[in-house]
Amino acid sequence: MKHEKKPAKKGVKIACAVIAIIAVFACVAVLVSSMGSKEPASSSESNASSSSAKEEDKKEANTIGITDTLHAQSFDFTITSAKYYDSITNQLGVTSTPDEGKRYLVLVIKAENTTNEDQNAENVNFNSYIDNSKITPESITGEVDGTMPLLGAVSAGKTFEGYTVWQVPQNWDTFTFSYIDALSGEDSDSFTLHSTDIK
Repeated sequence: MKHEKKPAKKGVKIACAVIAIIAVFACVAVLVSSMGSKEPASSSESNASSSSAKEEDKKEANTIGITDTLHAQSFDFTITSAKYYDSITNQLGVTSTPDEGKRYLVLVIKAENTTNEDQNAENVNFNSYIDNSKITPESITGEVDGTMPLLGAVSAGKTFEGYTVWQVPQNWDTFTFSYIDALSGEDSDSFTLHSTDIK
């Protein structure tokens, strides 16, 4: 009695081969897709890093330090002296003392009127912050060490040099202040001083 050949085995082999080929193509597709998705991310991270570095460089370039000039709407301000005082006595003999744990930071500032009209320079218009906390100039009047407060009219194109006083903590780090124009309300850029700047 003859046995018939079973063609099923051949069909199974073909099916297995087809499945193997499909699996290989699927793996290749996954690898290509994975490599393609990583490339933009890497490029994006590189661009973000480059942009951040440029912003830091720009910020550093725009910093107005203790030896620089601050350009406000009507005045150019230059710091000519910076000193600490434990107490201040004016020419009338009136002595002022800071709060406990603080001392006076006295800046002598030259204000140059850059307009064609008389302008009032007012130290109360300084918008100031010590380590990001708001502080205001002290109301100290009279002549101190031969200098008057930075408060008064300045003729067009002329300069006026006067002092401004702030109370600062013993361990402060960064002090910034800008000038807000009395008429327009426009705020200027800011001086940035560090505690190491004060000798």
